[in-house]
Amino acid sequence: MATTLKVRKKGILILPKGLREKAGIKEGSTVVATAVDDGIVLSPKEKDVVKELLGLAKVSQQNRANSIERVRALRHEIDEQRASRGGRAS
Repeated sequence: MATTLKVRKKGILILPKGLREKAGIKEGSTVVATAVDDGIVLSPKEKDVVKELLGLAKVSQQNRANSIERVRALRHEIDEQRASRGGRAS
């Protein structure tokens, strides 16, 4: 699919929607420009899988910490209710 594009001020190009979709380029994507003998090749930058997994792990750790804190709070409420009823708190 060959498409003619006009270069605007400061070298700005507008990639048509069809080209962006076919290449998987979305707003905020990083694109790699590679000079070749007869022109320039644009391609989406590959994702850093390790970085993404670390980001997911960080979120998971935060969720786990929040969950543990919530369990502790609920346990405390249960103990208080048992104590107020004259029951044994654990």
